[in-house]
Amino acid sequence: MKGHASPLPLRRVGTPSSARRISSGSGSGSMSTMCFMLLLSPAIMIVFFSGLYIGSTIANDVGGGGAVGGSGLGSGAPSFTVQKNVGVVETQPVKEVERTAPPAAAAAPADAAPIPVQPTRPAEPAAAAAPAAAAANPPPSAWLADGWMTTPTPPALSTMGSDFSIHAQIKFPKTPPSSIRTIVSNKGGGCAADASRNGVALYVNSWDTNDGKLVFEFGTSMSGCNKVVTPNAVKFNPHDGWVGVGVTYEDATKTISLYVDGVVQVKERTNDRVKPQIIDHDLHIGVGVDSDATFTGQISSFAVFGTALDEQNMEYVNSLRADVNTMKSHYTTHAQTLLGLEEANKKEKGVVPTDASEFAATNGRKAAFHFQVASNFLPEGGGRFEDYKDGTGGAKTFSQAELDASDTKARERRAEIKAAMQHVWSGYKKYAFGFDELKPLSKKGHNPWGGMGTTLVDSLDTLWLMGMKEEFWEGRDWVRDHLDHDHVGSVSFFETTIRSLGGLLAAYDWSDDKVFLDKALDLGTRLVHAFESPSGLPYGQTTLNGHHSNNAGWTGGSSLLAEIGTVQVEFRYLAKATGIQSFADKANRVFSIMKEKHPSNGLYPIYVSAQDGHFTNNKITFGAMGDSFYEYMIKCWLQGDKTEPMFREMWDESMAGVHKMLAQKSTPGGLSYIADLNGGRLDHKMDHLVCFMGGALALGAYTDPDGLDSPRAQRDLKLAKAVTYTCYQMYARQATGIAPEFVRFEAGRDMVPGSNAPFYILRPETVESLFIMNKLTGDPVYREWGWEIFQAIEKNCRTEVAYGGIDDVRRTGSKPTDRMESFFLAETMKYLYLLQDPDTEVDVLSTHVFNTEAHPLKKLELVKQRM
Repeated sequence: MKGHASPLPLRRVGTPSSARRISSGSGSGSMSTMCFMLLLSPAIMIVFFSGLYIGSTIANDVGGGGAVGGSGLGSGAPSFTVQKNVGVVETQPVKEVERTAPPAAAAAPADAAPIPVQPTRPAEPAAAAAPAAAAANPPPSAWLADGWMTTPTPPALSTMGSDFSIHAQIKFPKTPPSSIRTIVSNKGGGCAADASRNGVALYVNSWDTNDGKLVFEFGTSMSGCNKVVTPNAVKFNPHDGWVGVGVTYEDATKTISLYVDGVVQVKERTNDRVKPQIIDHDLHIGVGVDSDATFTGQISSFAVFGTALDEQNMEYVNSLRADVNTMKSHYTTHAQTLLGLEEANKKEKGVVPTDASEFAATNGRKAAFHFQVASNFLPEGGGRFEDYKDGTGGAKTFSQAELDASDTKARERRAEIKAAMQHVWSGYKKYAFGFDELKPLSKKGHNPWGGMGTTLVDSLDTLWLMGMKEEFWEGRDWVRDHLDHDHVGSVSFFETTIRSLGGLLAAYDWSDDKVFLDKALDLGTRLVHAFESPSGLPYGQTTLNGHHSNNAGWTGGSSLLAEIGTVQVEFRYLAKATGIQSFADKANRVFSIMKEKHPSNGLYPIYVSAQDGHFTNNKITFGAMGDSFYEYMIKCWLQGDKTEPMFREMWDESMAGVHKMLAQKSTPGGLSYIADLNGGRLDHKMDHLVCFMGGALALGAYTDPDGLDSPRAQRDLKLAKAVTYTCYQMYARQATGIAPEFVRFEAGRDMVPGSNAPFYILRPETVESLFIMNKLTGDPVYREWGWEIFQAIEKNCRTEVAYGGIDDVRRTGSKPTDRMESFFLAETMKYLYLLQDPDTEVDVLSTHVFNTEAHPLKKLELVKQRM
């Protein structure tokens, strides 16, 4: 999305306090292999099983059967025991063990106090559920049939009082088993206070029930069966059947926490006399110590850590699912031994060979998790990838191996970006839920947009696309119960349309939940009053709880080009979804009026009279106050399935004007840029906002009616690539790796940051173009550039609870600012994620059109088909 600003650069439109556009200047598998990693160190240990399938074909155990007595494994079924520091895995038959029900659990100690936590959200209504096809990135299906595994408890976890964390992804068969289903255990059953009961167990289902609750049980010298239990049943993902579960113990506070899908469900404090210990008994994965209580299902991404992860890091671990490489990048800093299991589904007895390799220890440093990216990132500087500079470099085609390698790397990075979104959403939910914005330093909510929950509404489709469905539905509940436009006075017509109306429509488009469409209709009915000017061109401000519209005084009473021409995608969609054609008619009329002006070279001045539509100045810019008017030419044409020639004609005329009047090259470096034209004279500057043009030009080229190979399409694609490279250089050439609000192009110096605007407010336009360029060309280089930008944001902009801009991109080490615009979540995070998401359903050519706030909406014909 672009933005305007008054005298100082903010986002796109309005006064400095409210504008942001204005700039100064699954399932069960059958794979034959399973990956097993055993990582040991004094400070941290990880056992990671990628796609471990436990007991899926055990006839005796499926569906329950009451008592835990039978092992359910069959006397001939093999187990797999990994021996420490041995390069083989030995298999042996498992004996069935009779076991009687344990006596009632001992009462918890009197001084054990529960800690209140946020309750889990109720199950989603059936009407709101996404189709099963929406499931994304299920854990891999490597499996171990008819068996279970044990591994020695590492020394780092065998000391009494040691902190630890356990996490795994689990999945049950369609008919869930009853009674205890062991995820991991190294304690014997029963409540006797003896050495065999010392240890821990994590399982689903309380004894002799199918209650679905997650239970953490531990034994001590005082009692053999102390328990912490979630208040509600574990809720499996309705789309792929998986759920992440975990437990942490922090000895300093004597706190045990249980997690489901990265969210803490219950916390309880114990004491020095009664506290969990992981002792020297082997850990049994998928079965009880006495060869009973088998899991009967699938276990993936099993990990044990020798530290108490906090809520943020447990959420992050959960987000990785079976992403082994990303897990390794954060948790192998102390690895000493790595064992890779081969042919782990063998049923015959014998020896399974493994590979062993050594890793360097790091002197007990604790894992840094997500912060490792930020702390290790150093900008590599500008001038790299020069073959892309003039728009002709780079490979034209890529081998399947190159594309597959890029996709694999992208999936790893995608998890990092999702974790960043989880970080910022957690801060917003804790400190500012329902407010327009979160202040990232002072940790407060504030309402610069009228108190409409702007960040929440603007972020909904980002949550959906990242698979954060629980957070999405919590947001939906707030919209349903609390979003009320009756209390809102004067607002920016443009900003409210692209952020709030666009956000509601996109949430409806993806979820099909009518709550969003009803709220969008209410908001649109109020906003549409802005079109009630003598000319039919909308005013810049309108009152939601009244019937008054006007233009801001700082514009001299004029409307702004980008504001009048960047509401059409939203109102046209609203018209199609509701059947109220007047929404589209009023919005479309703006472009009909503007086309009749026949400006020189198809370039439109940015100030327009709402009285009669005449231009009130002669400044031409694709930056603040002009940008997205041109963007919506091509997007309205695509949204209407290329059936409205007016929009394409205006686009082609304007692009011809860009090439003739505004496209320039710097000296001595030859960087391509799009200059401003003020009073007939070129102003050699380019706003960060102009960086949307790389993606827009490419969209125009790839959809050119004359074909991609036509001279016009090739001309536009060349400029698209060249401008995208220049925008990347705006980041790469700064000490922070972050781009300023605008740059100037001076003879002999190429680009320099604008002296009065060296700041960064978390803008998205460059990563927007990187996303589109990658999707259209397939070139992996755009992912590399985007990854550099993400790392720079992590290093320079991250705060304890969110992200903030920086005051001067030329200097390192300064703390972030106390402002986080909603477009950071709606646009910047979304485009960064989609850039690294090879599996996304978003299709910029066939099915979707992004509004200027990065809300992807289906094309109008597809909306019509759904009704």
